Amino acid sequence: MRSARYRFFLGAPLATSSARPALPLMFDGILGYAWAVKRGVVKNPGEILPENLVFPVLPVDLIAPRCYAASALFLPELAVSEPTLINRHASLQKESGRHGLHSWKQNLSGRWSKACQEVYWLTATPYVDFYVRGDIEKIDELVGVIGDIGYIGAKRSAGYGLITDIRVEEDVADWSTWKDGKPTRPLPVATVGEKEGLEKVWAAYYPPYWSMAGAEWCYMPPLEQYQPSNFVPTVVDMKLRLEADLKKFNDARKSLEEAGNKNKEERRA
Repeated sequence: MRSARYRFFLGAPLATSSARPALPLMFDGILGYAWAVKRGVVKNPGEILPENLVFPVLPVDLIAPRCYAASALFLPELAVSEPTLINRHASLQKESGRHGLHSWKQNLSGRWSKACQEVYWLTATPYVDFYVRGDIEKIDELVGVIGDIGYIGAKRSAGYGLITDIRVEEDVADWSTWKDGKPTRPLPVATVGEKEGLEKVWAAYYPPYWSMAGAEWCYMPPLEQYQPSNFVPTVVDMKLRLEADLKKFNDARKSLEEAGNKNKEERRA
């Protein structure tokens, strides 16, 4: 088995969930998606039951049961990230039709529209890196499936995470699980043992990562590996930014109400 680095070049920001604690994009999760696509496995409501979850069999070394030697993403230092609100569906027109709206003009202050919005982080970066150890030729086949899909990360249907190129470099430093004494992916404490100076987080450590059915106490990669350096101050500023936007909205609504009342009075006169 050999180690390799896969570099995904991106032509659009990478979208990730605003969940706390923040979780990194995982390479075995991406490969697992490709594995499912090749076999025609599709999402279904039955996945809510842990016994119905499908564990992908990947050509990647296992360091423990269900724990692959595949890293979380690595971001370059020049990456930057900001929060945004994204509708749950890429098609706003579909939502308009569902709510009986006949105009394409969107009233984003409406309750139904707010209910269809979620907070995501958009990371602008020229590329992201993943490290893996396993059968590189077979891994290449799965990566080819992702290349055909053309997107990674969240909100792919809206165009985020557009892949422009994928390059692999073989026989590189093996950072699939550890780098400089720190984990590069979630590692179960029960597997690697107690490690001083590493924080424990209750997290999933195998795909599908959206399910917490198999979560355990894990050592997590350092934030600087998978989150931009501007991430922490952006989180701090987020509340102030949203409060400022809310004030603008309330001021605008008040002005419209005053103008409407004035027009009514003039018509009555």
